[in-house]
Amino acid sequence: MSEAARHIAQNEVILREVNERIAEKTMDLGIRGLAAEDETSEYLCACGRPDCDESLNLTVAELEDAHSRPDQFVVAPGHDLPDIEDVVAEHDGYCVVRKKPGFKPQDVHV
Repeated sequence: MSEAARHIAQNEVILREVNERIAEKTMDLGIRGLAAEDETSEYLCACGRPDCDESLNLTVAELEDAHSRPDQFVVAPGHDLPDIEDVVAEHDGYCVVRKKPGFKPQDVHV
């Protein structure tokens, strides 16, 4: 794995963790009656590119579905990197990508 690809994969793992924290906080708001269950929240594009500042609007359920596998990430349309991942689902405003062998979270030490 090239150093650039490893760095991107490491960034993606960190961005996925940030998005999961956003989902946790959103669920906390829902429990307190401050957010509707089907309300969207703003998440970060997890493409791993250092210059990406795209945001994605998803419900917690949509994010949980996208993250149903540890090797899946949400990215903005067109932000997939075919050398290291495959698009497994396309939605309005975001895509779900799955890492190829060698680029999965367990393959990249953060």
